[in-house]
Amino acid sequence: MHIDAVIFDMDGLMVDTENLAIEAWQAAAQAHGVEMPRAVCTALIGLNQRDSERFIANALGPAFPLEAVRDDFLHRLQQRVDSGDVLAKPGLHELLDFLEEHAIPKAVATSAERGEARKKLEAVHVLHRFPVLATSDQVHRGKPAPDLFLLAAERLGVSPVRCTVLEDSEAGIKAAAAAGMRAILVPDIKHPSPDVAAMAAHICPSLVHVREVLAREKVPTVT
Repeated sequence: MHIDAVIFDMDGLMVDTENLAIEAWQAAAQAHGVEMPRAVCTALIGLNQRDSERFIANALGPAFPLEAVRDDFLHRLQQRVDSGDVLAKPGLHELLDFLEEHAIPKAVATSAERGEARKKLEAVHVLHRFPVLATSDQVHRGKPAPDLFLLAAERLGVSPVRCTVLEDSEAGIKAAAAAGMRAILVPDIKHPSPDVAAMAAHICPSLVHVREVLAREKVPTVT
């Protein structure tokens, strides 16, 4: 199969941030005298900030001090980023090396806003490797709508049907399908439902295995 372009999600796919975010949400809630169940936190994976806040408000009700907890959460998460707690997922740099060796264009399409995305990508030393960065503040709808992926494809100059998306979240896999793109699922702390997982062309345990899949497709084994 010819690979025209690869579009990466960020949180949970390239950078190991989902557990940091859950810890920050729960600590922020506790600091304000309320609880934020882990199930609510994991339901936010793949959503942008606006949709996350809407989900929290619906799940926890009007008595939950959402604005105060959100501001505290953002501060705590930024502290973790600034402290160097954000790590690259195994196989990330090797996968980027492979794509660059084969001149395969790549982009990031993330539910984070641009400033946050740049800081996280800088933290794992890959920001300079992505000429295209599509972020939640640049589209009207977040995942599972296809807008982020379509924007990334447009900026790459590649037809959506020729793009391969790498995603860890249920919202991201749905967004890739809605964009008409092939998806490879790399589950993180929350495995998508069987119906959503079935939308993926491949399910890989890590980016190491994604590289192996793409290498087989780029350079098929002759038998």
